[in-house]
Amino acid sequence: MLENTLFGTSVTCAGLLPGAAFRQALLDRQGFDLALLPAESLNDDGLFMDDLSFEALAATAPMEIRPSYCFADALDTPVAA
Repeated sequence: MLENTLFGTSVTCAGLLPGAAFRQALLDRQGFDLALLPAESLNDDGLFMDDLSFEALAATAPMEIRPSYCFADALDTPVAA
């Protein structure tokens, strides 16, 4: 479970999750090839609520990350080797 570091633990809507919360959750994760993030957490410009861009998060993540509305949409493309 991911804690909302911007609005507090009582806010559980995926669309209101800040990029910093995803970054913190992903930093220590090892042994994964792919992480799917809720696409609802990004606006049309690819920014999270805290103005962190998806590209900036992807650059620091220890695995490939993809936004997803459902699991199938993110798995259409093979994971990079």
